Amino acid sequence: MNNDLSGEETLIQELSYCGPLLKTLLDNTNDGIALLNKNREMVISNAKLREIAGNKDVSEIKGLLPGEIFQCVALEDESHVCGRTEFCTQCGANRAIRNSLTGNEDEQACSILKKNGDALELMVKTAPIKLNGQYYILAVIRDESRESRRRMLERLFFHDINNILSGFQTIVDMLGDDCTAEEASELLQLLGRTSNSFIDEINSQKLLSDAENGELTTHKEEFSSLSTLNNAATFYEKLGVAKDRNIRVSIDGDDFKIVSDRTLVNRVLGNMIKNALEATHKGGTVTLSSSQKNGKGIFSVHNPGFMRKEVQLQIFKRSFSTKGIGRGLGTYSIKLLTERYLKGSASFSTDEQSGTVFSIELPLY
Repeated sequence: MNNDLSGEETLIQELSYCGPLLKTLLDNTNDGIALLNKNREMVISNAKLREIAGNKDVSEIKGLLPGEIFQCVALEDESHVCGRTEFCTQCGANRAIRNSLTGNEDEQACSILKKNGDALELMVKTAPIKLNGQYYILAVIRDESRESRRRMLERLFFHDINNILSGFQTIVDMLGDDCTAEEASELLQLLGRTSNSFIDEINSQKLLSDAENGELTTHKEEFSSLSTLNNAATFYEKLGVAKDRNIRVSIDGDDFKIVSDRTLVNRVLGNMIKNALEATHKGGTVTLSSSQKNGKGIFSVHNPGFMRKEVQLQIFKRSFSTKGIGRGLGTYSIKLLTERYLKGSASFSTDEQSGTVFSIELPLY
């Protein structure tokens, strides 16, 4: 960090001569306003920006980089510097700021996953500005997190529910008088799978909404890792997403006892399994396994697919989905529920030869 702030201190002092009017105007805008120096460090901020940053004081964020101000999860590794990690190549705020450093105005959407599991959806507008002979970046930041959350949940919920109900209606229509007993039996099984998908989708959306609103409570109990995987495999192989795909439980894994919230563990596993099934071609197999390491219990779900680099860099972001805009919150909810409520960690690995594995690591007690 550049400690030579004499020019910036002069600027701040000169701006202060404008009196309380300027401060009142800045602090009562609906958008966050930041003045960054050429090193992308915070020089001046208004009240709204400090609120978006987590109700920080001026002294707490002055001189910090944007990712440090908003506690970006990409900076959990102390060796990572905001603007210089591979994750930053996918960051809208970073792109907008860098474009303005070259003299251009820009506006880009920015999705930030915070270290505490919260998600920020920001619209960042930047412009170069010259003050006292020095170049700065003026950034106007609109927090669209709440509205984005509402829109996405609505779009996702109505999209998936409509698809399920459409399938439900199709099956009912096929159960006509000319339907044979064998055909009726198959259709009734399919109807059961569709009904299970409907209930699972409603429960999933309700749980995620409660989790984001801080309204989720956990209830610990002891259960077996292997029975949990077997039950999950049995349930999800009956859903529509598993059609023409296989789910198996590895016989090489460890069977251990764990004390945790069984409902949340099942929900996280369910999201891992559904994501894996969606990434698996017809005839492919999703494999579930459990293991113990360093006093932790690990649940893993493997699929034969491979994730491209640009997908890997955004996989846990709330607004990101390989299924299109407003589709899919599975990987985000995996991280949110695991790290905020189950006190564990979520991770993945992917390789063109061996496929993709999502894992959650949980305390045994």
